[in-house]
Amino acid sequence: MISSDYFPPKEMNANHNRLFYFAKGLSKHHHVTIICPNNTSKYESSSYREITILRFPQINIRFIGKFIKIFSMPQHVMNLIKEQNINNYFIFYNSVFASLISKKFKCFKVYDVMGIKSKELHIDKNLYNFLKSFFYKYLENILYKNSSIIITINELHKKVLSKYFKRKIFIIRDAVEYNLGINTALYKKLKKQYKDYFVLFFVGSLSRKRFDRNIDALESLTKSQKVKIVIAGDGKYRQYYEKLFQERKINVDFVGFVKGKELNSYIKMSDICFADVYLEGFPYKIFEYMAMGKVSLVEQTEGVKEILVDGKNSLLYKNSKEFEDKVLKLMHNIALKKKIEKNAIMESKKHTWDVREKQFNDILKEVFNDKKTVQ
Repeated sequence: MISSDYFPPKEMNANHNRLFYFAKGLSKHHHVTIICPNNTSKYESSSYREITILRFPQINIRFIGKFIKIFSMPQHVMNLIKEQNINNYFIFYNSVFASLISKKFKCFKVYDVMGIKSKELHIDKNLYNFLKSFFYKYLENILYKNSSIIITINELHKKVLSKYFKRKIFIIRDAVEYNLGINTALYKKLKKQYKDYFVLFFVGSLSRKRFDRNIDALESLTKSQKVKIVIAGDGKYRQYYEKLFQERKINVDFVGFVKGKELNSYIKMSDICFADVYLEGFPYKIFEYMAMGKVSLVEQTEGVKEILVDGKNSLLYKNSKEFEDKVLKLMHNIALKKKIEKNAIMESKKHTWDVREKQFNDILKEVFNDKKTVQ
């Protein structure tokens, strides 16, 4: 299994969790090795929860390092496979940076697509992202051409990918670790701090503009109701939004980058966790909201509607007016709030990593028994 990032990191994100749990599922019947870049200029080997990790040297120079990685990864991977005498293998990769690996190796290859990078870059419209999208498109086309199968996270991704990849595409959605823990002391502090408010919580990177479409709703809610907006995250647009929210006198707390049990504590104390959605995605954090029994207020897209049902396990909005209306409706309907919270927990139980491990193993059994698929 190939990762384009150091593994395991201090904090596991959706990509890392997915890689590990697929590896864990495979390791029940096969020997699994994860090959990844090191955070130093040395070769290194270790293990993580009984999974073998082999790391190759990496030059940590911003931008330049990424280009070097694309061209150096195939040779590093080949060297490690020969050195470890790995035979009868297939390769799993989940990054456009593995494009040349897919081209070089003649074994069975699985490409796990969590996001279509060439499309995602069009969210923030600028010349740099426009040019970068062409480069990513080139890398993606190499992967489509040279992979044996593709796995992706939802039906909408599958529909888009089917235009470029003419072989079998499988869906394995993201998942969540059940019974997420909290920092009890912090949770009690937050409950006391916000006890007089109906709290709307957002977590996500502020490296792009995320609140402009709903800024009118946020302003109206905090001025007309006892509503507090709590935003966890950091990025180049944090100062922009701090200034904008202050100018519009929106009642908000920016708490910066929060992770682990501290982040879960913020989720747990909130009344609604809201999210924007772009393109064909489905934010991993929504699974966490549901597992913690929270009401998710999510921008309605085709990908989102594959799992979320408005008024049943979530609230969906199409525009700023609907965003505001849905919050007001929930504030004055405790029975609805409790119903959604209960259904959210039930829905999250369908999306655990145990379920995903089995799905991954079942797919591999199917394709290896289908000679037409693996040709």
